Amino acid sequence: MATGCQKDLDIGRNLIVRWAEACGSEDPLSTATSPLTYKPLGYTTTKAINESTRTTDANNDTSGAYQKTLQTGLGMEIPVSVFTSADIADISTQEELRIYRRTEITAGRQATLWLEITNPQLGIKEYVFCLVNDVSRSYGNEDVNTGDFNFVMISTDDSTNPAYQTETIA
Repeated sequence: MATGCQKDLDIGRNLIVRWAEACGSEDPLSTATSPLTYKPLGYTTTKAINESTRTTDANNDTSGAYQKTLQTGLGMEIPVSVFTSADIADISTQEELRIYRRTEITAGRQATLWLEITNPQLGIKEYVFCLVNDVSRSYGNEDVNTGDFNFVMISTDDSTNPAYQTETIA
């Protein structure tokens, strides 16, 4: 009988990305009084969560020859690549998201949303309040049509509702 077996490594296709149009004051968690309706981005091929640190120089007389840097905040960028698809109920809402972004920016508003990232390997759902930044589509003659979405975490402007939250997968 084998003992001490390791848990298998997970693969990227198990990470699920869904989105919901929302303001920073809305509660993203599944336990919210009025839960958000998350829509699947659909046909994702790669996803990344890139965290960055906002810093400021704090050099002073005691720093000597060394740089003194303070961490003042953090940021997050979430690029997601997809196979481009027409919208299909409960499978893909890529065009709806592109139209939402275009409509909000054209109207002088911010294209904000909550991303729900289901991560079974960690056993959590991550919720990130974001702007829908750059989007693209690519059509190679001999390739599958692809696209990219770039989400950037922003402040909710609500001190009781942080821009990054997690909950255990139920």
